[in-house]
Amino acid sequence: MRGKPWGEKESDPVRPHFDAQNPPVYEDVESLRWKVLVDNTGERVGTIENVEADEDTGRVEFIQIGRGGFLGFGAERFLVPLTAIETIDEKQVAIDRSLRQLDGVPPYEIDRMNDPHYRAKVRAWWSVMAPEPEAVVLEQDDSVDIEPRTPP
Repeated sequence: MRGKPWGEKESDPVRPHFDAQNPPVYEDVESLRWKVLVDNTGERVGTIENVEADEDTGRVEFIQIGRGGFLGFGAERFLVPLTAIETIDEKQVAIDRSLRQLDGVPPYEIDRMNDPHYRAKVRAWWSVMAPEPEAVVLEQDDSVDIEPRTPP
């Protein structure tokens, strides 16, 4: 079922399994947008404003959270890796951290989403590994070893 890889019915909370080494594509997680994000005690953290897909692969590693502000203005924004998601139900998504543990989370910087150093900083804060790099496929000379390619 496209858009709901984690369960049959959206009304039942489920425990998804998002693999950091093989992140889902945008279409599989876009239905998370505009759900409420809660911490591991059920306290409201913010709203999932977007899912951040890699421009080259279409894979989603992070969700973008907006917290505070008024009608989106002045909101604090930050990224949460999909691997931090504990449960998903019809209206909300719960993560594995408390609101207090989110102090110091790196702010969302839209202009740096393709910067490998920024993404590494966010991953390090959350203690998650980067997805496996894609292998470069060589067409002319099969005798050359295929080396992993680091995304730009």
